[in-house]
Amino acid sequence: MHADRGGHRPDAYALALVVVGLTLAVTVDALNSTVYGMARPQFMEGLSATQDTANWLNTAFVAAKLTLLPACAWAVNRAGAGRILWFALVGSIVAPLLCTVSPGILSLVASRVLQGATGAALLVSCQTILFQLFPKTRQGLVQAVFAFGVVVAPASAAPALHGELIVGGSWRWMFALSACVALAALLILFAVRRYLPAQKYDELEFDWVCLGLFAVAMTAVAYALSEGARWNWLDTTHIRWWVAAALVGLIAFVVRMNMRPGRAMFKYDVFRKPEFAFGFAVSFVAGFALFGSAFLIQVFALNVLRLPSDTTARLLLPSSLTIGLALLIAGWFTTSRGANPVIFIPIGVLLVMASMWMLSGSGPQSGSHDMWLALLLRGLGLGFLFLSLTLIALSGLSQPLVSAGTGLFNLGRQLGGLIGVACLDTYIQRINTLNLQILGSNLHPSNPALQQRTELVSQSFIGRGLDPGIVDGAALVAIQQSIRSQVALLTFNEAFLSIVWLFVAALPLAILFKVAQKKTTYFQ
Repeated sequence: MHADRGGHRPDAYALALVVVGLTLAVTVDALNSTVYGMARPQFMEGLSATQDTANWLNTAFVAAKLTLLPACAWAVNRAGAGRILWFALVGSIVAPLLCTVSPGILSLVASRVLQGATGAALLVSCQTILFQLFPKTRQGLVQAVFAFGVVVAPASAAPALHGELIVGGSWRWMFALSACVALAALLILFAVRRYLPAQKYDELEFDWVCLGLFAVAMTAVAYALSEGARWNWLDTTHIRWWVAAALVGLIAFVVRMNMRPGRAMFKYDVFRKPEFAFGFAVSFVAGFALFGSAFLIQVFALNVLRLPSDTTARLLLPSSLTIGLALLIAGWFTTSRGANPVIFIPIGVLLVMASMWMLSGSGPQSGSHDMWLALLLRGLGLGFLFLSLTLIALSGLSQPLVSAGTGLFNLGRQLGGLIGVACLDTYIQRINTLNLQILGSNLHPSNPALQQRTELVSQSFIGRGLDPGIVDGAALVAIQQSIRSQVALLTFNEAFLSIVWLFVAALPLAILFKVAQKKTTYFQ
């Protein structure tokens, strides 16, 4: 255990406060990440902004966060994780307060950039501190608790809180909530500040040109992934320009990194560890499943089940309970029993597959109560999956590489989530159009089934007192609306099933990795 300057080692109470404080700190980033998705209409109305303009509130936040995740890893090694943490916490209080009082869209976008930057610093510094402060044999349970802020909060708790605040007040209250949580984390960590590690490691000279190229690439990626589906991707000129900017920026960034090996944003050494390389790659799939399934469930509840926004926001709360349960179970087994975390990957994948398969069987009469079991299984699967990947990817890294590994691992999860939401949004739109064309082809006057159905609906309307002269037209409109509802249900069932097929492809990779590692033990 890390000792303070006087040589005193922290007791259990101090260690618990450190873990709680760091978990609260990353919960601030979760609150900031989900605020726009829950309150976009309120932002547009309150700021008198169009959707194109308001969407920059999310794009600016995401771009800043993606850009600075690897850069903050360099800063943590150069200045010390504790020092970066204090800067990030102060920024996490100031940024939402600026958002709260922002008079217009430009100032709010600037404040969101600061929120994204502080979010990246919080993720990297907090997780690095945990790996520096606790030995490997304790990381299972420690990372399980920490994941409540990284996984549970953005997946369910934060949307539910925001939904309640939207119903009961203004969107500005959501930013005030972030400031309060950040202040609470600051006070808790200040009480145990002498135990926070401040190790510094030799780093390469920072390459600001690399940072600029990476910022261009990540801004273009964030915009293209968030707006591409709405503009039908490459069918629109400005999306093609953004995609081109992303490709050119990434290529130029890689070239620059290799041309100036003595100056870089992060060290390539992390990818020489096979465990990290595997965890980084699978984090894309895990992020796809976490954020993609949450997106599908919320849109399904709003557009198909017609649930109110506050009820929809609370829909994922049962899932958060089982995510937490799975995290604690996996953390206990890896810490107390020395279990290899790789065994939880196939378990997590199978549970998520089972939950998505159950949701793909939703019917016209389905309600929120019919989704509970599937949501509980989803939570268990995601909890097992994320903790296992975290331990596999990061636990084997040497101390100077932990910050770089943490930044890149979180970058993979964030990009996987963006790709997942973009792909599923596009899939829904295109499959919905295809299904509507197929089912709508039956709506021609010569179809006997349509004639029979129209007559039955017309008789029903006449029985309700509708004018007989207009019942045929009203019946046809009702039938069309019924078909649209059936098409929407069929579309979402296929979208849920697509996540199952994603894991069908990913599961063999996890099995191959387990076979390759079966002769090694996790704890040395």
